[in-house]
Amino acid sequence: MLDVALALGAFAGWVALLAARGDSGADTRELDVLGVLLAGLGSLPLVAWRRAPLAVFVVTAASSAVLNGLSYPAGPPVGPTIALFLLALNS
Repeated sequence: MLDVALALGAFAGWVALLAARGDSGADTRELDVLGVLLAGLGSLPLVAWRRAPLAVFVVTAASSAVLNGLSYPAGPPVGPTIALFLLALNS
């Protein structure tokens, strides 16, 4: 249950950051369905971190890279940051 709450919190935080678009003034893409799906792919796998922590980190980091590559607002990669912490904690 704690892992589900962690994943949902990370997802909500990431969507909020993407929706805010920051004050950087840079030309960034607005939040759309693809952005929400990528944010979900970048955070919801945290539910499975106890079974496959390295795989969860790889999936979340890849999703974050795609988000940045598609010109969504740059911000802290919420899911990969948490996944990396959990990976280190598990090692």
